[in-house]
Amino acid sequence: MNPIAEAPPFARPYLGHFAELRAALALHEGFVLAPVEVPSMDVGRELAASFERAGTKVARVVVTPGQGVEFAATLLAVPASEVDVVIVLGPRDVTDDVREGLKRLNLQRDTLAKRLGKTLVWCGLRTFLNATWEEAPDLWSIRDLTFRIPLLGVNDMQRASSTTMPGSSEVDRDETPRLIEAARKVGDDRNLGRLLLRHAQELLSRGEPRSAEARLAEGAAILRGLASLHGTYEEALCEELRGDVDMRLYSPREGVAAYGRALAMYQALERAADCGRIFLKRAEASDDVETSLQDLERALVSFDQTGDRLGQANVLQARGDLRQRKADLDGALLDYERALELYLLVDSRLGQANVLKARGDLRRRKADLDGALLDYERALELFLLIDDRLGQANVLQTRGDLRRRKADLDGALLDYERALELYLLVDSRLGQANVLKARGDVRRFKADLDGALLDYERALELYLLVDSRLGQANVHQARGDVEIARENLAAAPPHYRAALALYEAIDDPLGLSNVVAKLARTHALLGQATEARVAAARAIPLAKRAQNRHALELATAILSALPSPPDAP
Repeated sequence: MNPIAEAPPFARPYLGHFAELRAALALHEGFVLAPVEVPSMDVGRELAASFERAGTKVARVVVTPGQGVEFAATLLAVPASEVDVVIVLGPRDVTDDVREGLKRLNLQRDTLAKRLGKTLVWCGLRTFLNATWEEAPDLWSIRDLTFRIPLLGVNDMQRASSTTMPGSSEVDRDETPRLIEAARKVGDDRNLGRLLLRHAQELLSRGEPRSAEARLAEGAAILRGLASLHGTYEEALCEELRGDVDMRLYSPREGVAAYGRALAMYQALERAADCGRIFLKRAEASDDVETSLQDLERALVSFDQTGDRLGQANVLQARGDLRQRKADLDGALLDYERALELYLLVDSRLGQANVLKARGDLRRRKADLDGALLDYERALELFLLIDDRLGQANVLQTRGDLRRRKADLDGALLDYERALELYLLVDSRLGQANVLKARGDVRRFKADLDGALLDYERALELYLLVDSRLGQANVHQARGDVEIARENLAAAPPHYRAALALYEAIDDPLGLSNVVAKLARTHALLGQATEARVAAARAIPLAKRAQNRHALELATAILSALPSPPDAP
């Protein structure tokens, strides 16, 4: 076996956009073996997706540890007549069975080249390429082109649109605009439209939805002018991006409708991975828990079909979020743990950060405050590392919530102020609403009731704009709490009932148990024993379902303190 130190040279490092790699491969006909070293498997999957977005029919062969012997047979069985490019995605960990599979493939080198007759992109980390060189030297010897995608100091999933010089952390964000202008000059409308859509995606990822909307409108208009647009990937992508923009700037209902149109197009094109992504987005956009769970199950099936572990991890995290909403805390924790394992396996720092933040929320809910703080700190480090300002804002807000729970109100306000600045910077209305509501709570605890009401009013306006019924319910409940603090007891029940109707509409057990228990307390304080008894009796099973100890104790205490009803024995 050749020593690792003598790793095969990569004479043509790849520093540009994936389009350059595709263009280089397009110059060759027949069988072409092109090893591509990637810094993480996120990049490998995005490379494969870039071929698909360009209209290329792709067959993905995922090499999985534990099933390494079988992948050679899978590769030889690819229906070459039905695809344009075959992409092998190697694992991060090269196990003995993977090496055995490579040895078997080496013996069938000529059969493979003859049977495929197409471009074979051999994609993986340096460890997988080294193993190929060591265990399949005959196969390696017929390579035509070699590429290396270097580690860039940016979000892995944005490498398709980023360039940098080795050793630099400065990302060239002007690359796509330069390509757009070049396409304009030569009158290449199809590529111009595609580039504008790509730029819209980049702008969305950088937290610039209004600029993204402008790019999307221009790109869609150009592509609609092409006679061959109907029924293409680009048409579906236009609808998906429309949904993304609507979700960020306008109404989630409009966003979900756009996702539905995109889904129908992706299904007609038989693009399982894209269907899975839309199912996931639609599930995250809906506030109907059961509908969201159904979409997540469909997404999981789609990602299982394509062997997309990153997609599987994203679905597991989203399902964990929904289970947490349904008070299934043990089920949620199980999903988060499985998602984190997959994110680590595919080296997705963004995924790791998101699930750590979610697990921190769950730990906070289970009163494990130290564990929650540890998860938040780790998540914040990762979000800072990948320059994700929205992620940073979300963690700062939840860390503020934790500090508030630990009675560090000044520390909480500091985190909320920093989070609000970031939410404004990325134009996240929902984020602004959430942090304003939280800041209002702290002001209420500090007896600044006027300041609290001001924050609540601003938050409610934003929740109405983004159509968040959960957010609206939380604000109505908080406004009822303000009236209690002002000792204006009669004014509190209307706010609590408004919150109750919204919690019932979205089936939120935690919100329901809290607000019904507060209604029971308010009726008791007003001397309305019958109403208090009915509300307290209803709150107890709701609190047990939500594992809400505070609401359970409050409702139980109210029932115990109330006089027996007149007809009691």
